Amino acid sequence: MVEKQGNADTVLMQKSAAAGSEHKAQDIKLAAFDFEGTLIYSPGNKSSWEFVKKSTWELIGEAIGAEAERKEMRDAYNRGEFDYVTWATKSVYNFKRYQLTRQKLEEILAKQTEIMPGTERLFRELHRRGIKIAVISGA
Repeated sequence: MVEKQGNADTVLMQKSAAAGSEHKAQDIKLAAFDFEGTLIYSPGNKSSWEFVKKSTWELIGEAIGAEAERKEMRDAYNRGEFDYVTWATKSVYNFKRYQLTRQKLEEILAKQTEIMPGTERLFRELHRRGIKIAVISGA
């Protein structure tokens, strides 16, 4: 069970009230976290969209030299020319075509976000234990 107390540093394994069984650390295969306010700092509990001047998509497009194509795809999506899944698929294809690497993506995001205290240590420990990590965001 994950107990949220202002940062990702607090993870408690305890009896599951709903299932009535005790979970052992080795039984856990996946840990899922909300992005804003749990993994990254959200000033004044605002959404990242409220305090970041540009969207992540814009930042990535500019950084890899694909801003014109990104804007064209966004406009086509906004005109209803294709659905969200198609837009996301085309965006990922563009990222690959422009050779966006994980390292470059991390550099871009690191400039715009502040990781909550304890997050890196927690993720290292989860990785060490072989527990997969999922990040969930409504943004």
